[in-house]
Amino acid sequence: MRPPPIRMTAAPNPPLKHPPSAGERPTVPAESPPPAVSLPLYGTTLILGAGVLILGGYWLDHQKGGGWRWTLAGLVLGLVYIAYETWKLVRLLRDESRQPTDRDRNDEPQRPEP
Repeated sequence: MRPPPIRMTAAPNPPLKHPPSAGERPTVPAESPPPAVSLPLYGTTLILGAGVLILGGYWLDHQKGGGWRWTLAGLVLGLVYIAYETWKLVRLLRDESRQPTDRDRNDEPQRPEP
């Protein structure tokens, strides 16, 4: 059976049981996904991490007398860093999508016990 597709957007808030009064603020359940701000932060982290490695290689090239050897090594390490961080994110999202929710547990058909 194929798992459902992974969506990278925040889920809508569940409906409130009663409308909030004028001074009361609606509450968000503790299980709500992280805000959508985390994805741009993730991209920025990848760019900065790879950039530091590439610039470090460039700096080493100038310290050691020129060439492209250390810059290319920094580029390769930066790509490895991006691949590793992306793999961690995909693994986390896959594990979260496999955890059954309360709604999934209630939707399962009741099987008679033998």
